[in-house]
Amino acid sequence: MTIYRIWQSPNPTFSARNIEWDEYRSAGWVRADSLDEVFEAGNLGKVHKSPTAKFLRSVSVGDVVSTATDSGSQYWVVAPFGFEPFNP
Repeated sequence: MTIYRIWQSPNPTFSARNIEWDEYRSAGWVRADSLDEVFEAGNLGKVHKSPTAKFLRSVSVGDVVSTATDSGSQYWVVAPFGFEPFNP
């Protein structure tokens, strides 16, 4: 299992090319085996809210999901169908 962090903005964008990263804040985290499981957990209320998060809503289009590994961090934007890689 991998720990994924969920980033949310009060004004989410629907494309990885148009994200205003400075508006996003860490909203929570979840342990999962895939991005699809992150999406599912985020919509079933199984996400751990970050202590500094002002809000945490269900995982939706425009949210960002990240993971950190020994080889670096990876980011994805929740797209209308699946996930798009994102480089902040």
